[in-house]
Amino acid sequence: MADDNAEHTYDHTHEEVLQAAATDLRRLLDEIAHRYVDAATIVSLLPGAGLDKVAAFLGTYAGLAPREVDLLASLGNAIRGPLLERRELLTETPLSIGALEALILAPEAVQRKVLELIDRGELVRSDQISVLVEQHRQQTTPAWIQEENERRARLEEIAEPAFLRKLATLESFAAPVCDGMMRFHESWLHGEFDDDEPFHEYCRKDLAAAALRTIAPFEDVFGPSGQLPEEEPDDVIAARSALRQIADGRFGNGHGIRVDISGRKGIDLAQALWPLAPVDAGWRAEPARKPLRVLELCGGAGGMSLGLQAAGFIHDAIYEKHKPSVASLKANQPHWPVRQSDICAIPDEELASFRHVDLLAAGLPCGPEQESDRKPDLHARTMEIISVVRPKTFLLECDAGIRKTRDAAAARTKTTALLGELGYDVTDFVLDTAEFGLPHSTDRAFFVGVDKNLSRLFERPFFEAMTVGQISDGLADAGVDREDETDEEYRQRGIDKQDETWKRKERPGWRRGVGSVLENAIAVHFKGGRHEDASQKRYDSWVRHWRSHYADAMLPNIPEKPLTVESEAWSKSGFRHLEIVELPPTLDEVDGADFLPRLTYEALAAAQGFPSSWQLLADGNGKLPMIQAALPPVMSKMVALALRSVLTGESFDLDHEVRIEIRGRPSGRLLREPRGQLQRLAVNDDYLKASRVLDGEELKKVEPNHKKRTQLKAMIALVQEQRSRLEELRLEQEDYSAAQDEAWEADHFPDGVPA
Repeated sequence: MADDNAEHTYDHTHEEVLQAAATDLRRLLDEIAHRYVDAATIVSLLPGAGLDKVAAFLGTYAGLAPREVDLLASLGNAIRGPLLERRELLTETPLSIGALEALILAPEAVQRKVLELIDRGELVRSDQISVLVEQHRQQTTPAWIQEENERRARLEEIAEPAFLRKLATLESFAAPVCDGMMRFHESWLHGEFDDDEPFHEYCRKDLAAAALRTIAPFEDVFGPSGQLPEEEPDDVIAARSALRQIADGRFGNGHGIRVDISGRKGIDLAQALWPLAPVDAGWRAEPARKPLRVLELCGGAGGMSLGLQAAGFIHDAIYEKHKPSVASLKANQPHWPVRQSDICAIPDEELASFRHVDLLAAGLPCGPEQESDRKPDLHARTMEIISVVRPKTFLLECDAGIRKTRDAAAARTKTTALLGELGYDVTDFVLDTAEFGLPHSTDRAFFVGVDKNLSRLFERPFFEAMTVGQISDGLADAGVDREDETDEEYRQRGIDKQDETWKRKERPGWRRGVGSVLENAIAVHFKGGRHEDASQKRYDSWVRHWRSHYADAMLPNIPEKPLTVESEAWSKSGFRHLEIVELPPTLDEVDGADFLPRLTYEALAAAQGFPSSWQLLADGNGKLPMIQAALPPVMSKMVALALRSVLTGESFDLDHEVRIEIRGRPSGRLLREPRGQLQRLAVNDDYLKASRVLDGEELKKVEPNHKKRTQLKAMIALVQEQRSRLEELRLEQEDYSAAQDEAWEADHFPDGVPA
């Protein structure tokens, strides 16, 4: 009896809880509906050119997806139209968001029916509205159309099993070809066929026979070969061509390993066959670095190009019209396919040969609608090129500070909307060069687009980041958390409000100053150690002072043209800026520890992240606009790695990648996460001491306390093991990259790389 009473009490209590929850939910839903209708009214009343521009702006500044903007606009227009007289009813009825959205999309007859139900005091759910919509469709669709739809659906139901059987047959024939071609691809890259011609011929004949057997089931599914219809998907065209090419034996020695399709570049035979075999077949092991192709416009001095190459992209073409820039690109990278041309003059027929390239990249002269006499706005032309090429992704960039006006945000919003209309998810963002280990703070603006058919989200590069809370705590600890304080109050607390060092130390990113970045470009005669020569001793002493004193200093900017007036900002950064020279100071020029060198073109190029060996083939100050306009290679690389992640699903150790020096040739040093068996060691005091010992300092000087040396020795062993493993990884990736480079050059330059 006691148990029955307990159960009754529980049921009664449970019912009260549910009733209270239902009451609260109805109240909240009523408030939500009211707010949602208010939001819809705001969107529907927005002035301006079209919904796409509104959606782009609200996406950037209000966090609304295009579909949400469309729904809000539709609801707002409906309230001002068919539902105008019942607006109060909508705002006082606890409709869920789903029900409101279903009501927006419903025909007017269904809207009237729903309002009748609400008038009677009924709660209407989204699924009930869907039922009413289906009933309305059936009632308003002629009987013969319903009969035809049913007939077609039944026929498709009968035909589907037969098609699936054909597809399974194709997969069973294609899997061995895919498997064999992948193994052939790996052997080709690693040079296993170089000294074993019989093995090469055996593999080629075996693959040719398997491909020949696969052609019939392929055509059973996709139709016979012949004149290919324009609407046939590119992956089907590539697979068909790859099968025929392999069956004919046109691969391997004397042919290469790429698909021979007129007008299409850079598709490996193995890559073209991947869609034909099941993913879980066990044979599919993608290469460590899947080859990705890029078409680059407005290549300039090569900053963007270097970064793209460092991220593993291979250029199909680089277009540039400036003769000194073209000469510089060719001199520094003979293997790059550089073409001198204004992008406005490239024929569509030529552009069509790059259709569906992995990435289209462009370093544009200025932001949208920000043109000047020497910096034309090329965004409209670039959009025309995108519509012809249809790349999987695109990257458009410019200096955000050039001719920045009040209308810049509106112009970028309009451009975002137009790019979105081409079928891309577009991200508009700005990155600061100071966050990428460069000694100046310059905003670079980006439009990045990802084909809406790709299922991965682009994430702008982010590394060594601090949370907002950590930054706030850091500023509070520094004593600069009150923005309403006067300069005098700052000075009384010992803080120089103009000194930005404290800000840089607390902000995210990898931050370095003039002293650490530009030392190799300025102090070229430094030897260190002890010397008898007085000039050398004075020079070395100056280098140590300059390097230390300006370790955190930042250049005011990267000048586009010489300045005629000396600037205090430049002297604070460690330079006399009035004249830019070709050569750094000599031993005799340095007259003491406070000596300020003149800027050199090489130092400015180094400040943008160019390799020390990079040649800029322009006369004197003609190099300045080339340097200033260039996207720093490290920024290009980091954005390109983010796009690579979208295209391949790879992930990278960005904290490490941002520190790797950009070289003239592909580095092959992309370090991915996770790093296998590599042990991660906490960077503590013992770690730092162990690193000092491994770098050459004496153990007893690093750790005077002999009792602590046992623990330190154990850490030394761990750090040495870590360094050895990192070196192994570096060598492995460089070897693989070298093999890829050689294979690529062999395919593109069978007679040798041109001088």
